[in-house]
Amino acid sequence: MSMATRGMASCNTDTPAIAYAVVAGCSIITLHDPIDITARDQASSVLAAVLFAAYPVTIDVSCVDVRNPVAVSFVNATRYACDEAGIPVTIVTENQPELPSPLVAA
Repeated sequence: MSMATRGMASCNTDTPAIAYAVVAGCSIITLHDPIDITARDQASSVLAAVLFAAYPVTIDVSCVDVRNPVAVSFVNATRYACDEAGIPVTIVTENQPELPSPLVAA
């Protein structure tokens, strides 16, 4: 897993909690607050699409609170599934607290 420190998303409330797109042979997942347990169907669909596509994955967490347990769970599940499938994962952050984030912990 690699990490970059540049957010790619515009943080607005009109965007789905978990957005997915394929861009130039890369699966892009963007998380937005508010993200809660009601996003579980979105999370399942996105994870299935990511694994089916088998492209390198970028997860942008720059628009989500790093203390959000649903976001942490989704990122960890995605990282684990991708690691098991041999798919590289990059996590993109921006303006995160100086303390280590559970979203980016190795």
